[in-house]
Amino acid sequence: MCEKSELRKTMSAMRVSLSPDEKKSLDDAICENALRACAGVGSVLLYSSVRGEVSAEKLVEEFLSRDVRVYFPKVLQGEMFAAPAGPMKKGTFGIEEPLSPPYFGDIDIALVPLLALNVRGFRLGFGGGYYDRFFAGKKIKKVGLSYSFQMNRDFKEDAWDIPMDAVITEKGAFIYGKGQ
Repeated sequence: MCEKSELRKTMSAMRVSLSPDEKKSLDDAICENALRACAGVGSVLLYSSVRGEVSAEKLVEEFLSRDVRVYFPKVLQGEMFAAPAGPMKKGTFGIEEPLSPPYFGDIDIALVPLLALNVRGFRLGFGGGYYDRFFAGKKIKKVGLSYSFQMNRDFKEDAWDIPMDAVITEKGAFIYGKGQ
């Protein structure tokens, strides 16, 4: 079993070690797979890519062109909310966030970044628990966007962690069953 802090360092280093051409090729394949997997959704929560995360910029443009409602995470007073896409500014942790107020309605699917994913579908992020708290009690499909080398990592999830329903990589979409 890997120590989470060590796994975070390893995965972060692996992501940023990708050459620009390699990263663009992988990101393009992941975005194409995500667009196929999300055909027909009415709303999606995306993210502003930082620190080598799978770039979601292409997805934002494509979803908006398809009249899909797009939301981004916004952190206010230590909690994460969804906010409609629009003008952005650097917010918590220097990550771009919408200027728009929080949205409290339903969202069909959340495409989320991750550092690693274990075989049971639990994601490893940077350790703040923002996504886990946001997902608690919501009926939103949770899908990680990941490079295939980030999958099937050996770490133990915590009791408060919320599993992903699926993950999308450059190799396709992988669904996690209930109770895994």
